Amino acid sequence: MPVATPTVPEHRFHTMLLDAIRHEHDWRERAERNFRYYDGDQWTDAEIKTLQERGQQATVINICRPQVDSLHSIYLQRKTDLKVLGREISDDQDAQVATHLLKQVMDQSGFEFGESQWFRSGCIPGIGWLEICLEPDEMDDSANPEENIYVRHVHFEDIFFDPYARSMDGSDFKWVCRRVWMSTERLKELYPTKSEDVSRVSTTLGDAFNGAERFAQATTADTAAVKYYDGENQRIAVYEMWYKDASRKVHRVVFAYDVFLEGGDDDSMNDDPLECNIIPFVPFIAARSRQGLPLGIIDFTYPLQDSLNKLYSKWQWNMMTRQMIIEDGAADDIDFVRRELAKPDGIIALEVGGLGKIEIPDNINESQHLSNMMLMISQFSQRVSGINDALLGVGGVNARSAEQEASRQIQGAAMQSAILDNMFCSKKRLGRIVLKMIAKHYTMRKVARTVAPNGESQYYQINEAYVDSAGREVKREIKDIMRYDLVIEVAPQFDTVRQNQLQNIAEVAKTGVIPAPIASEIIVQLADLPDKQALLEKMQQYFSQQEALLAQQGTVQ
Repeated sequence: MPVATPTVPEHRFHTMLLDAIRHEHDWRERAERNFRYYDGDQWTDAEIKTLQERGQQATVINICRPQVDSLHSIYLQRKTDLKVLGREISDDQDAQVATHLLKQVMDQSGFEFGESQWFRSGCIPGIGWLEICLEPDEMDDSANPEENIYVRHVHFEDIFFDPYARSMDGSDFKWVCRRVWMSTERLKELYPTKSEDVSRVSTTLGDAFNGAERFAQATTADTAAVKYYDGENQRIAVYEMWYKDASRKVHRVVFAYDVFLEGGDDDSMNDDPLECNIIPFVPFIAARSRQGLPLGIIDFTYPLQDSLNKLYSKWQWNMMTRQMIIEDGAADDIDFVRRELAKPDGIIALEVGGLGKIEIPDNINESQHLSNMMLMISQFSQRVSGINDALLGVGGVNARSAEQEASRQIQGAAMQSAILDNMFCSKKRLGRIVLKMIAKHYTMRKVARTVAPNGESQYYQINEAYVDSAGREVKREIKDIMRYDLVIEVAPQFDTVRQNQLQNIAEVAKTGVIPAPIASEIIVQLADLPDKQALLEKMQQYFSQQEALLAQQGTVQ
């Protein structure tokens, strides 16, 4: 059966996707390089061939991987929690319930690990993605399981986005498109009324847009092209596009090549299944180029990585090789001289008068020079990445005083502050979207269960009356909770219950509800301070003196 000549899809969503792919092409190739450098694959085939001809080794001292891993580790230590605050004191109880509902969504989504992948993806290619979606309850085995809100990590290779957006948290994105590869059989099961169209896509395209799915998934650079069909594995690329129209109303359409699986070319055909008027994808962008393309840490350090590898390869060859410049006739057998020169105790027999006709290059001095150059590059890489020895708790080679170490720590933290700030910005946007989803979809009876730092479970019930611990009947409706002007705050996580209690007491002390002497004593008790008992005794002595002074003044009056 002859294969029809494929044509370019004429619908506007193909054009939007093509604009993004053209814009992202160079960045996706750089992202592939970043992954190779992270994995230690840092020499090109041409460079390896040249080294082999010279007798050098393609050695790698990978500074890219520890830089990424170290920043990732630092972020894990500085992780933050999302917290909902009310605008007024009367909002506090409802804000607390909203906070626990938000935390429950994150807990049931395994967000602790999804967030880690989100940040790590941003560090290497420059961007990571999360999706907020509605899915059946994973623990509900009934015929009609309740739908819950989940936050999922999405691989950046399968996301294409508005090339004209410039915000760091995705708030100005006009559209985002996600690609999923599906077998033709599975696609027909999901869309039985489109079965003939699905068959036509595979028949029409044949090998025309053939890019093996396995290669497309494994190699970032290959994703920088429009792929609709994988002839080898009989799979079709399905694109799900979320976009805003001129009035900023959100629509969703699903298509494969020129076939609309859900919706169509007209906005009126494309609904918003989440009914929240949001694009449910949130990026974390570590940094951006002038063209608006993402930049990862390795984008700034790979030139230094190349220099370090080449210097080390030369240094290693220098240390393992002995050279000799010799005139013709100075030795009877040059091959014998070469073998003896390679031995630590070699003996070289020269012709009479030949000793004055040889020269041995000074490899030791050159090796020292190469070693100094490598040390300098290592120091430059720390300055560029911000991941220096002092920040990792390892005394730097130039650390001669505590002040100098502190200065290096501040310098390192300053280099990371922009990346961490971008993460906090994206995390706030994520919280706002999840809250909007909660307000829209959690309208039935719901019990929010969260686990406190001390391991105890806390329960909050909404949309149904219940009796609280004081014997009062309480009913919190989700619509009433979310009608307040709630504010998202990124609050620091705590390693211990004591740290959490200390923060809470400090916040309460600011209001003046707890008398200063009592609040001060509690704060000092909870704080990890050296010789704290002596400080407590001095505080008690001071407050006693103040009380005696006030009493004396009252007596005089």
